[in-house]
Amino acid sequence: MLNNYIMILTKTFTHNKIKYKYVFGDIHGLIKFFKQDLRIIPNFELILQAHRPNSVNIKYTNIINEDIYTYLFDKAISYYQIIYEPESLEIISMIRGTVLSDSNVCMFSMVHTNSKYRNKKFCQKNINLFVSNLNNISIDKFALYVDIDNVSAVKCYEKCGFKIIKVHKEKQYLMEKN
Repeated sequence: MLNNYIMILTKTFTHNKIKYKYVFGDIHGLIKFFKQDLRIIPNFELILQAHRPNSVNIKYTNIINEDIYTYLFDKAISYYQIIYEPESLEIISMIRGTVLSDSNVCMFSMVHTNSKYRNKKFCQKNINLFVSNLNNISIDKFALYVDIDNVSAVKCYEKCGFKIIKVHKEKQYLMEKN
């Protein structure tokens, strides 16, 4: 599994008659994406802060370090997909999924949509594009944890084909998609 790198893939798509872009890639691709236009980094960090509100001053370097650690010690590769507005580089929706070398399961560890773009089907679009972009890497299952009280996220994941498998620590659902 670890030999199947996807450095970076960038495409344009239309959603509600407006053109957007998305980038998909591994950590190397994410760094390459940042280097293309450094204005994306503060936008990325805003999404990180919104996704991890209890983290103090989280930086993109924290995420890169997490992924390097995961690769070196857990033998796993993290993949990112970011939907963004091409002019302002505002991030609309972002996903990070990690694939362990000895499994064909991709575990989503970060699924986040900018609050300005919620309820506009961007999360669904992002998940479906992410799944299709990983199709060339023999992934049998996608999984994620979601807070039980995050009803809108649960509904979104169900629309993308995820099913609730079990309750985790009485506050989260484990959801899977085959």
